[in-house]
Amino acid sequence: MSGHIPDALSVEHILAAGQNLIAHAEKVMKRAEGNIDPQRIDYFVGIITDIDTWITPTLTTSRKILAIFDDLERELVRPKIRFLHPMAWGIWSYLTENIYLKIPPEHQQAIRNGFASFQLPFTKALHDKGAKLMTGTDALIPTNIPGFSIHDELLELVEIGLTPYEALKASTTHPMEYLGELDDAGTIDIGKRADLVLLEANPLEDIRDTRQIAGVMVGGRWYSRADVDKMLEEVARAYQGG
Repeated sequence: MSGHIPDALSVEHILAAGQNLIAHAEKVMKRAEGNIDPQRIDYFVGIITDIDTWITPTLTTSRKILAIFDDLERELVRPKIRFLHPMAWGIWSYLTENIYLKIPPEHQQAIRNGFASFQLPFTKALHDKGAKLMTGTDALIPTNIPGFSIHDELLELVEIGLTPYEALKASTTHPMEYLGELDDAGTIDIGKRADLVLLEANPLEDIRDTRQIAGVMVGGRWYSRADVDKMLEEVARAYQGG
């Protein structure tokens, strides 16, 4: 095995706040200390699966950071930007101006290489070894729009090799299992919470169909597509001071 391996990737090194959860695949990549060969990926996957740890890869977070490097102006004029809370604009501006835009080109390329050569195959290897994946998007990362970014993450998971069904489980059943609430939610069963999304098309055929929302049921109350659109427009007007 090439490269230096830490003495031990202990539970304390990789678990967040004492819980059995890793919040980003990127965190594990940093532990690789620049060595992103397949053996190193296997090494970390083995440790994580052995200690039965959950992980939210947040691939779309890294994808959005790369988009900032490529064309920030294009990202800032996307239509759904109008649904961003005004306070989030301040966070975006601070992170962009003080962190991301100050990263030298050679380091940008290292981040790009790490995403393609470590984070993506690492997440796929975790899945193949039976690790417990959950979707997450780190919504305050610049150009990541809360509420919409989850669809981007589902697509990322499918594109690395998960089936649409497996990606959807990572967004429904798995989080409830992690939270210890699977008896109340996470699957469609009699007696469970009626928190559902009805789609116009089948996401098992194309994961992008999760964006074709016909309506949402929350706590047993139904909101049609028209209701959802109306609420979104009210949010946009409120954020714009209208």
